[in-house]
Amino acid sequence: MLSNEKPISHTDLILLSNSNLPSIKHGAKQLGFAAHLPKPIERSALLNCFSKLTELRARTESISKKEQAPISIERIIEKYGADALPTFVKLFLEGTPPQIDEMRLALESASFEKLGKLAHGLKGVSASIFAAELKSLCTSLEQAAKAEETASASSCFAKLEDEFSRINQFLKQQNIAL
Repeated sequence: MLSNEKPISHTDLILLSNSNLPSIKHGAKQLGFAAHLPKPIERSALLNCFSKLTELRARTESISKKEQAPISIERIIEKYGADALPTFVKLFLEGTPPQIDEMRLALESASFEKLGKLAHGLKGVSASIFAAELKSLCTSLEQAAKAEETASASSCFAKLEDEFSRINQFLKQQNIAL
């Protein structure tokens, strides 16, 4: 790879072979190939293969963006253990709304120092439950508060409230015994 090239995150590979046996197709899939084409390659078959792979990639990316979990329950369990999950969820769901209320009051009264400290605290909580988007919004809010940018802080805060609501709904759907 050249030093100024960006790494490729995912490359679909197509196996080209002299055979069209089902065992070759199956083996190609098991080895991680996205598709198999027998030689000689017909132009229409190659274009059809590219088209299917492009459509599949677009659909997969669209689904993963829409359905991406706002927190990683798997990572919480991996780091802290399954027994700790209900405690984390309960503390988060009970402790975050008062923090958000305090942030709202700090924003309304232009108490930027307090707002920054509150955003910093919630950023730590967000990191501990692997809520990447919430953590990112807390960072942005903290920076806006430090710069005393009311409009930016208000925008970040509105997004932060929406993200907390999304996390809250997600956690309730998970049926975690509290």
